[in-house]
Order: sequence, then C-alpha cells, then structure tokens
Amino acid sequence: MAKRNANIPSASRILFDRLYRGKPRRIAALNQTRRELSLGRQIRQLRESRGVSQAQLARALRTHAPAISRIEDADYDGHSLRVLRKIAEYFGQELVVTFKPQRGAATTAN
Repeated sequence: MAKRNANIPSASRILFDRLYRGKPRRIAALNQTRRELSLGRQIRQLRESRGVSQAQLARALRTHAPAISRIEDADYDGHSLRVLRKIAEYFGQELVVTFKPQRGAATTAN
C-alpha cells in the first residue's frame, strides 16, 4: 500500500478550503444542514429498524406519507416538538432536546 504524501492535501481539505474557510455564514449553514440531516436520518433509521413504512407511521400520527417523507428529508427544517414527541412516543423513545453553547459564541447573562 502506497504511503500518502503529508504535503499533499486531501480532496476534502481542498474543497473545504475553497468553499468554507473564512466564510462563517457558509459554515453555519453547513452545520445547520448536518443537524437537520442527522435528525431526519435518525427518524428514518428508527422507522426502518422497526419495519414500519412511511404510510404506517403516517397513519399512526394521523398525517399523510408525504409528511413523513418531508420529516426524513435533510432539507426539511420544520420539525415541531409536537410531531417529534409523537414520533418518539410511537417508537417508545425518549425525546431529548438540549441547548449547547455555540463554538466561539459569547455568553450573556442578566
């Protein structure tokens, strides 16, 4: 197996440098997309691991299958706590919502 030259950057490093380095708005948007993707992926994996179709989950939540498809979509940012609670309850899961300090963000206290 050939050794990787430490002086040659990886393709992902080159892309990050070109698209994101020094661009805090783009980085924030990327991080938001990652969070949304993660949530949708978790819901889909949970549903599939239980052998439940989107249509079945939709019926249980009294909605339509396209609504479940949107919830599982990485571009969807309309997750409501009410719907997330219903999904968690249906699958016997605990919904945990938390706040974490943003990296480099100043905190304010009254």
